Amino acid sequence: MLNFDNKICIVTGSTSGIGLGIAEYLLERGAVVYVSGRTLAHMDNAREKLAKYGDRARYEMIDLCDCKRAEAYVKRIGNENGRIDYVFANAGGGTVTRFEEITWEMWEDIIGSNFLGAVAAFKGAIPFMKRQNDGHLIVTSSLAGYSVNPYQASYVATKHAVYGMIQSLHYELEPYHISCQAICPGFVRTPIFTRDGEPEEAIPPQCISIEEAVDEIFAGVENGDVTIKVCKESRAYYDAIRTNPAFCDSEMRNLAAFYETILP
Repeated sequence: MLNFDNKICIVTGSTSGIGLGIAEYLLERGAVVYVSGRTLAHMDNAREKLAKYGDRARYEMIDLCDCKRAEAYVKRIGNENGRIDYVFANAGGGTVTRFEEITWEMWEDIIGSNFLGAVAAFKGAIPFMKRQNDGHLIVTSSLAGYSVNPYQASYVATKHAVYGMIQSLHYELEPYHISCQAICPGFVRTPIFTRDGEPEEAIPPQCISIEEAVDEIFAGVENGDVTIKVCKESRAYYDAIRTNPAFCDSEMRNLAAFYETILP
């Protein structure tokens, strides 16, 4: 079993959803966790939920699209503690939109939050981890990190980017005993499904709970999986892409047809 007692853990995008679940899991096991987000409402929610962990939960309002500030934030944590043990680069989001309707502002926001924010967090942490000859870099990608989703081009592009980055870092940082892993969730019951005003009915019925997802995530962390496939759909697609591409092609055509009927 991994020992999280007094480990210095940074979890970005940790004021709601999977990130908040990861933060609470670590705190329950004795870690010091740096919790961050970019909205006051979510930050207040996290403070309330994590209040029982006292000063082991430490909070920062930060927009990871500000890459230099994000990198400096991680470096400050390393300097304050003399080490960084875990970085969970979890911040991000996405939308279902026709490609031609994705504005440049939307591209900049999703690239910043889904990809460059993770780059900044890792850039800040890697020098500390190299010096201590130990560490864990874990990024939240997606089933869409190795699959495709029509009408989600910007989301898929950024999730492919972080997935490819962590696979490359796995080999680059292995000599320094730095573990590099990608969390690839399928359907998890998080606010991403209703953040644009969609009703609760919009949540796919096959969604697993955040608690179930977090248990699967840490089983993968414990096992040292480079790709942590969360929920049965993620595992099935990972295998099908390699063994049954015709099935995946058919599924994506059906999904494209479905979105075409519901998008304005």
